Amino acid sequence: MIIVSEKRIVFNPVNGILPIQGENKNCYCPLCGGLLKYRDRRRRICRIEGGKTYHCMVRRLWCRHCNRLHTELPQDLSPNKHYVITAIEDVLDGVTSEEDPLTADGPSAQTMYRWRKWFRKNLGRIHGGIRHAFTETQVTEPPAGFASAALEKWRNRGSGWLCRALVCVYNFGNFLVPFY
Repeated sequence: MIIVSEKRIVFNPVNGILPIQGENKNCYCPLCGGLLKYRDRRRRICRIEGGKTYHCMVRRLWCRHCNRLHTELPQDLSPNKHYVITAIEDVLDGVTSEEDPLTADGPSAQTMYRWRKWFRKNLGRIHGGIRHAFTETQVTEPPAGFASAALEKWRNRGSGWLCRALVCVYNFGNFLVPFY
C-alpha cells in the first residue's frame, strides 16, 4: 500500500539523490489503523519538469497488526508515476501541451496522453476517495456532488490539487488503477 506523507523533496541533489525533508511522524495503517514501524528505505525514480532524472530514498513502513508493508511517498510524487506531481498537474490543467516548445526535454506526447487517460479513467475513484475521506473525518454524510465540487475548487486554487486528491484516496485505504 501507499501512504502520501507531508514530506517534501528538496530539489538540490546530493550525489544524484534528492533528499526528502520533513519529520518522521507516527504513521498509521490505512487498512487496520495500527501503528506503522520503520522497516527500511528504497530507491525511487523522480523526474522533474525538464526531464532530468534523479533518485530519492522513500521509507517503507510495516504494520505490526495486519503484517502489511507500506511505502511512504512525499507529496511531490504520485504512485506509479516517475514525474513530479507539478508536471502532471500542468498537463492535466492544460498549462503544458505537446506543442509547447519547453516540453522538448520534458514528458513525451505519449506520456501526456497517458496521464490524461489515467486521470479520466480514475476520476470516479478520486471522487469516491474524497467522499470516503470526508465520511471518515466528519460526522455527517457528504452532500450530493460534494466530491466533484471539492476537486474543482482545489483545481481552481492552483498547484497542489492533485496531491490533496491523492492523500484522500491513498491515506484512507483506497487506490487508483494505473492505465497504460
